[in-house]
Amino acid sequence: MISEETKNTYSRYDQYITQHHLQLPKRLSVLYHHRVKPNHNFNMKPGYHNFMTVKKGEVLAMDRKGEIKAGHDGMIFMPLYQNEGDDGFFIVKEVE
Repeated sequence: MISEETKNTYSRYDQYITQHHLQLPKRLSVLYHHRVKPNHNFNMKPGYHNFMTVKKGEVLAMDRKGEIKAGHDGMIFMPLYQNEGDDGFFIVKEVE
């Protein structure tokens, strides 16, 4: 369904991604999804980045009610457009 030229181009980029992003998990399972509402004043603690390991009980963010702690061991995944929807963050784990 794709041309040979497209297939060859894809292969080159696939190799690049594989070589340069070996640390990224290939498949994830969502353990927790923290939803936010505009009036909750949700704010992530600084220093977190996607796929960073977090431990259960670790303070990840704050809102009008106080600290928001990780409910699971896993990795944090934060949406790119965090301020535009109701996704605060996800706790994920790699799936084989």
